Amino acid sequence: MRFARIAVLMVAWLATGGIAPGTALAQTPAVLHVGCGSTEFDAQAYYAQELGLFKKAGLTVEIQRLRGGPDVQAAVAGGSFQIGDTNILSLAAAKQHGQSIRVIAPGAQYTAAAPTSLLVVMPDAPLHTAKDLNGRIVAGISVGGLDQLYIDAWVDKNGGDVASLKFVEVPPSAMVPALQAGRVDAASLSEPFLDMERSKLRVLARDVEAVSPNSMITAWFTTSEWAAKNPAIVKAFAEAIGEAAVWANKNPEAAAKILGKYMAIDEPRTHAQYAAKLDPALIQPILDGAAKYKLLPRAMTFAELTGTK
Repeated sequence: MRFARIAVLMVAWLATGGIAPGTALAQTPAVLHVGCGSTEFDAQAYYAQELGLFKKAGLTVEIQRLRGGPDVQAAVAGGSFQIGDTNILSLAAAKQHGQSIRVIAPGAQYTAAAPTSLLVVMPDAPLHTAKDLNGRIVAGISVGGLDQLYIDAWVDKNGGDVASLKFVEVPPSAMVPALQAGRVDAASLSEPFLDMERSKLRVLARDVEAVSPNSMITAWFTTSEWAAKNPAIVKAFAEAIGEAAVWANKNPEAAAKILGKYMAIDEPRTHAQYAAKLDPALIQPILDGAAKYKLLPRAMTFAELTGTK
């Protein structure tokens, strides 16, 4: 676990009348604790920190990296962090199960121009169409998660039988070994493993695009209560994250150096693209698809997830 710490004093102007009593900034802790997962999709906070974007926005931020989204969600719910990030579908499911969730800033996104996740098989596998997957074992990072949504949508749209699929959960690092050993027939493989292992595999489908050619993968969130009490901080954080996204998309080599520093990668390369703002067109297709394939208990709107009108 690595920590990124900065210590900048947030000045309280209450005594001088600079900020009126009861405003959001007056209620915010001197240090904003932010939790994120352990993949490149979570790296916007690192970029914002290194570029001084949080400081420019008037925020003093401490970032803590955890194993993944479930740990981040638990820490935000428990109050250890004020803000965190995880994938869109996990946040929607948690909200529908009664957790206090407010999506406040965009994260990584899938773009058809630079795909970061593909459905792959072994080169000699007798699998070439969606129907060929009927009755087969397919692997993703989590049962009921984004990978399953993408695969279900692609199989369904291309004449396969979604109900016949046997979906199993496999860690990203174990996807290729599972394919090679014949334990699974197809797998949803994402970067950086896709880049590292692609020569050993054959691409069966750009399955993500069955949901949308451009869609949100992750998002930054807090609790609804904290967001309501701290609107100025939420706005400042979102603006810094958005600015970091634009910079990272335009400067992949410089971003890779920051990624290597925070994630202890010897020869880092960047693959992720980031959204600069919360856009219904990037999120609503995920919510609609998840409801269609019963990965969410009911339909959900962009406004419900983000607290917007």
